[in-house]
Amino acid sequence: VAKDHYYSATKVDLKSDDLLFLYTDGVTDVPGNGGRFGYERLIETVTKAPCGSSQELLDYVLAVVRDFSGGKQSDDQVIVVATRS
Repeated sequence: VAKDHYYSATKVDLKSDDLLFLYTDGVTDVPGNGGRFGYERLIETVTKAPCGSSQELLDYVLAVVRDFSGGKQSDDQVIVVATRS
């Protein structure tokens, strides 16, 4: 959130197979294996995640991030997963 920045609200209708995945930069910036986790690795992780509930996706992504970083967390890591039920 930036001071004096205008934010607008938008309504998005999720279809039954849609997924909303929000995250902070603490997920993509986590260091490990000679670099940072990055956006491409996050997209690949979410895409390859086993089908299941929002909680299972969240658990899977966090496990992959922790494995990549060797269990070290250098910044906040917030992930929100929403699906239509």
